[in-house]
Amino acid sequence: MSSHTPGPWSVINRTEVESEDHKIADCYVLLGEHERELWEPVPDEQMDANTRLIAAAPELLEALETLVDAYEQEEGVCFCPDCEEAKAAIKSAKGEDDG
Repeated sequence: MSSHTPGPWSVINRTEVESEDHKIADCYVLLGEHERELWEPVPDEQMDANTRLIAAAPELLEALETLVDAYEQEEGVCFCPDCEEAKAAIKSAKGEDDG
């Protein structure tokens, strides 16, 4: 099994596509750490891994939010680097980051 393309990823173009019941944002991503030409093909195995990662994103976000909330309920507001990184990732996923 191939692994996904390493990040960070950045959205450079977004178009809407529709499925039977939903509108879905179909994103093209620029792979920031790679000097890959924009339209250079990604190997099928890597694209499959990327697709699985993107499909799991809502579950991953929910799990991260649950972990941060549970930790902070137990320990109080946390400002350690790991919690700050998790909170920044949550904000980024929700489009609430400063960038």
